[in-house]
Amino acid sequence: MNFKKPFSFVLLQIFWIGVFVNTISAQRKFEFGIRFDPLVVPVNFGTFIEEGPGFYDIHAKGKITQAAYLNFIYWPLTNWGISLGAGVQNFQSEIEYIIPDPSHLGFIDPVFDRHDQMNGRAAGPVLSLQYRNKHIRASFGLVPFQYGNTQTPHRSSVSSISIATDAVVIAHIQIDEEIFWRIYGTEYDLYQFGAAYEVLNRLFLKIGFESTITKRKYYPYTTRITGFTVDTGPEDQLLNDFKMSNAYSAFSIGVEYVIGFGKYKEGKIEE
Repeated sequence: MNFKKPFSFVLLQIFWIGVFVNTISAQRKFEFGIRFDPLVVPVNFGTFIEEGPGFYDIHAKGKITQAAYLNFIYWPLTNWGISLGAGVQNFQSEIEYIIPDPSHLGFIDPVFDRHDQMNGRAAGPVLSLQYRNKHIRASFGLVPFQYGNTQTPHRSSVSSISIATDAVVIAHIQIDEEIFWRIYGTEYDLYQFGAAYEVLNRLFLKIGFESTITKRKYYPYTTRITGFTVDTGPEDQLLNDFKMSNAYSAFSIGVEYVIGFGKYKEGKIEE
């Protein structure tokens, strides 16, 4: 069976539909938009904080996730508008560290090995100020994300190990750890900047940046490591004081498709 003719016919129909939609919406006053961000890349400004000497390496990062949005845009002026919509986004963080034998007595396995993942999905309304000029658009918006689904451990624990030779303690490590992300990490109030360029009819390539608004910090994850090793001396001391705050920031790359309708009265023709 020859698929070339049916396929060419479909492409031709899509082209003429695109031309028709562009013609009837050239003076659009209202728009519906759907956006998908396949790459939301956290930059971790102030998210992971080490307030101690950092004796052990604690590896932490926000992971790349995705987001999707629906918007209704009203353009009271031809170049300036406001939009109200809704968005859903995933948030993921990973924290891991390994504490080897602090006595150098030759233990094969590490004395502590932690690997925690904090995953959540949040949704919320989006209120934005919009600007457009021919093929270029920009936006500034506010998004109060509320978590509806979280998958993360909930732990408050104290773990310790002491290693002695000839009844003399030569190494001691204690870890005080709290993970309350499920309870306290239930909201992200973000501001969002976005810039877009129309690469195809009604289809925009969009880049953006988002960050938390509030400066009030709380710590849904903390790890405090104290003690001593054969390398530090025989007195208990602070080795690590690691925290994950509620600060969040990320860059995003996505695509948006808009459908316009409604016309301006005479004298308000879009440039």
